[in-house]
Amino acid sequence: MRSIDLHAEQDTLCRRIHEFAKLEAGWNGDDSVAPNEAVIAEACKIVRELPNNAQLPHVSPSADGEIGLSWLSGNKRLEALIQPEGYLVLVRALDHQLTPVAEINLRERSSSPLLEEVAALYR
Repeated sequence: MRSIDLHAEQDTLCRRIHEFAKLEAGWNGDDSVAPNEAVIAEACKIVRELPNNAQLPHVSPSADGEIGLSWLSGNKRLEALIQPEGYLVLVRALDHQLTPVAEINLRERSSSPLLEEVAALYR
């Protein structure tokens, strides 16, 4: 039953992510732009590939056309930022102490390091 619910939740979150494309230029200041289709596609791909034990992330657009994904588990937090230039930046936080984890060129590598970090967050 969880997998059916999970797929429905993933679909709902991906629809929300696709809504970010409708943001107008200047939506959050003069120079702000909406995330492009590549950023949106990568965010949805990550959402659909998450480990079954993981919570779905909080998602938000940035004024620079990025999409941020955040996971919380107790006093631990994981942040991922998908950038329009094709990079995925990962930051881990424990008790509010930030630690850079990785900067991944998505044109050369998959997002699997993020998925491993998300799985570890919920162990």
